[in-house]
Amino acid sequence: MPSHAAEPLRALGAFLTGTEAEGIATRLAAGATLSQALVVVPAARRMRARDLLEAAGLGSRTREHSVAVLVAVAGAASRMRDAEPVWTAPAGLLGLGALTGDVFGMVGSAMTSVVCATYNLQPTSALWKALVALVRERPGVAVRLYLDSQAADGPFHRPEGQRGRRWEQDRYRHGRSRLDTGEIARRLRGAVVMRTRAPEDDGRAVTSHAKFLSVDHRFLLVGSANFSYSAEERNVELGLRLDDPALAASVEKQMRDLEANVYEQVHC
Repeated sequence: MPSHAAEPLRALGAFLTGTEAEGIATRLAAGATLSQALVVVPAARRMRARDLLEAAGLGSRTREHSVAVLVAVAGAASRMRDAEPVWTAPAGLLGLGALTGDVFGMVGSAMTSVVCATYNLQPTSALWKALVALVRERPGVAVRLYLDSQAADGPFHRPEGQRGRRWEQDRYRHGRSRLDTGEIARRLRGAVVMRTRAPEDDGRAVTSHAKFLSVDHRFLLVGSANFSYSAEERNVELGLRLDDPALAASVEKQMRDLEANVYEQVHC
């Protein structure tokens, strides 16, 4: 294949996620038009996806060939695996703090989705700033957060004024602008914010201590750090950044499976 003919295919493979490529292929194979097949791609990315598909000669007019190419793109994406350790430490010990930069960069480059779990999310963190910018500038990206109620809201979602002295002291130590889950949901309009449920009368509260960031169902960042200013800038923290769609999908599915018994959605 001449290099000029291969270039649109390379660009398409770099642009589409495995999930998107598989979805388009499945719909084309079922007889859908290209417009109908492209519904699996978020609206903000759809025109670019169409341009790349047409430049590569793919669509309903070359249905069998197009399905084969898109299945190959999806398969290649599912086999991608790359892992790299990333650290933070007090200023000057590890340069710029790769973990902080990775959080901001990963969220800022999201095309389809961001799924995140953290015990402690503070408005001074790189993650919070990146999420605020993302929902404002690219509302087509699906955002889903998992938070610990007691860390953010105090014991058992008690209303403000009934949370107790210990929670107020903790709030002061972490900054007067610390956000509860309701405020997070209000300020991240369009995002799905999940928090741990209050315990039953005879049970104990579940603590959500998982810490990960999954972007575009492909890129995964897991590690010891909460998404807080202290973790990103002051503590010694270790994270692992992976390019592994299968693992990202597995992590996201595990959290979805836990929702029925562990989490509840915050409605603003």
